[in-house]
Amino acid sequence: MKTMKLGVLLLAFLLAAVAMVPMVSAEETMQKSIINAASDPAKDPEIVAIMTNATSMETLPGYLQEKTSVNSNNVNGMVSPSTDVGKETEAYLDNYIPPSTQIINLMKTKGYSNSQITDYLSKNGYGWDPKTGANWKGVAPTAAEQKIIDQIRGPNYSPFPETVGNKSTSELTVSTSSGLTSDRKGTAALWLPDTNTYFGITFSMSPGPMLESSTGTKQHVVTTHVGKPTSSGQQDWTEVGVVRFLNDASPRYFSYDNDEKQWQFHGSDNNGALTNYEIYVTNTQESLGYICYTYINNQWVRSGHLKNRQTQFNMANEVWAEGNNAFTSDGGVNSIFRDPKLFGPNGDQWWGNYPATVSQPPSQDQPPYASYRMNGNAYELSSWV
Repeated sequence: MKTMKLGVLLLAFLLAAVAMVPMVSAEETMQKSIINAASDPAKDPEIVAIMTNATSMETLPGYLQEKTSVNSNNVNGMVSPSTDVGKETEAYLDNYIPPSTQIINLMKTKGYSNSQITDYLSKNGYGWDPKTGANWKGVAPTAAEQKIIDQIRGPNYSPFPETVGNKSTSELTVSTSSGLTSDRKGTAALWLPDTNTYFGITFSMSPGPMLESSTGTKQHVVTTHVGKPTSSGQQDWTEVGVVRFLNDASPRYFSYDNDEKQWQFHGSDNNGALTNYEIYVTNTQESLGYICYTYINNQWVRSGHLKNRQTQFNMANEVWAEGNNAFTSDGGVNSIFRDPKLFGPNGDQWWGNYPATVSQPPSQDQPPYASYRMNGNAYELSSWV
């Protein structure tokens, strides 16, 4: 009898052990799956789903897009004023989270390291600064290009007159400081001295050919700047536009931030046609400031921070040449800024000729030269070298 009971017990233990084998195997499989995903986020279905749909998620919804209507009678490709969708745009962008940020947040919750996140983003055309949270979709400069950028955006460079908030427009002068000792800079710009009302800008711009020469213009930038110095005098600004380096086959779209990973390229501007640009400072404040987004042709390209939500703005044409070399002519084709609108407390507002947006006329002392006028509801800035 005892022998029979012992046999029954042994059989029971054996059956239990056999029953447990599939459970252990399933658990091990799950653990291996997690390990594989952690070592290769390209196998994580949640991450892949966001990346697969990233481009469409980075595109402003159609009802918010700034649309250009080209006037075929003008060689510079003028546009008609676009529809006012300011409040809707603000509501959308104040709640927007770019897909790259979504991926970063998701990978953090899954236990990926900063290096794994950075590597995955880089393989898919994105960049990220773990220290600040800034992220972008673009290409960093080469070492040679960065050397030039460090010259034209040297430590003493400011895109805004330091006294812009304390003087009338008749007293303002265009800043030509570039932090260089051997290069000469020429600037034409339209300024918005109001630093306490607006928190974003959208506009259309055609840069022209931006011609350069080894004996003339060696660097050309057509851009707009958004930001203002902090109360302690620290420079804090970002910009978006088109740049051409000497020997570039064509101008390139770029964005720049003076303290968050700086310059990024966003593709070639092969035909110089009018393109929409937008910088918007959201109402979301983090330790480094307010989150701001940059768009080119209605596509998100960059997230960063500005320490102030209400800032100043300009639209600028900038050229640099060695020593006393003459700036290279653009052959009679102008750079054009059209339909600038400002985001503010009451939605978007044309940057037009009224007291709230009194503007500084461009400098006419040297090239690039410029003229500006009211075109419809907003200023148009035309500049040439």
